[in-house]
Amino acid sequence: MDKYYFVRKTATDSDDMDELQIGATKKSVAFVLQIAKIVVGVFLIVLGVSLLVLPGQGLITIIIGVSLIPFPGKSRVERNLLSRKSVRKSLNWIRTKAKKEPFVFD
Repeated sequence: MDKYYFVRKTATDSDDMDELQIGATKKSVAFVLQIAKIVVGVFLIVLGVSLLVLPGQGLITIIIGVSLIPFPGKSRVERNLLSRKSVRKSLNWIRTKAKKEPFVFD
């Protein structure tokens, strides 16, 4: 890492302006991806809630949706959902079908 890594750079010539524009483009793309991830997470949560009454894996869909959304207390909610025996059994069944080792809880 360069010793000036944490020093704010100012644009003095056209090369520096190009670098700043590329950095701004990367930030905007990252922002759009973050928004898309949140939208997909919310969609999966809504779908999971509807699958609780319809045939399907509602709790697993909710867990996937919750894992995509950043919010305070996220790990507590995930632990609460993963504490259910039926969810653990379903997750390990999916892992077994994929020929992978089951998850270790606790």
